[in-house]
Amino acid sequence: MNERTADTGLVGMWIFLGSTTVLFAALTFSYAMLRVQGPPWSAVLPVGRALVSTAVLVGSSALLSAGQGRLARAQPGGAACLAGALAAGLAFLVLQVLLLLAFRPAGGGLARSVVLLLAGVHAAHVIAGLLALAVASAPFFVRPPAARALTRLRLTAMFWHFVDLCWIALFVALFIL
Repeated sequence: MNERTADTGLVGMWIFLGSTTVLFAALTFSYAMLRVQGPPWSAVLPVGRALVSTAVLVGSSALLSAGQGRLARAQPGGAACLAGALAAGLAFLVLQVLLLLAFRPAGGGLARSVVLLLAGVHAAHVIAGLLALAVASAPFFVRPPAARALTRLRLTAMFWHFVDLCWIALFVALFIL
């Protein structure tokens, strides 16, 4: 992959992340408006479970960063870090499903629908990120990294870290505020 192609990929990723940020911002503001204008939801979301799943997702990003660094420096253990990042991302997804199945607000209806919409859109991005990460990581399990594979992994990592940041923002909006 030449430098121009890598730069084009980077610009494309920033455009994609910007448009996805607008989507999450619009959904989060809609949630906030409904929450402020409506009656109290009197529902307690399982904050402890959400903290555990958040820690798992942050751990996944940390493993991905460590793997990228090891692979870029041709150090051993890079592929193992990528595998750990994938496993932690999958664990996050399972924990989120269990978390949302436990969410039963008093009165149900709108509160549950809005939270499920936010979580569902995030889950779709997590699934897309896991698939992209699996594809970008695959070459590192069978041969030494090539420059092209490292560029793809870097772009995929940008998306994965973005998914992580989106969840942290949603966590604050849903569980803290």
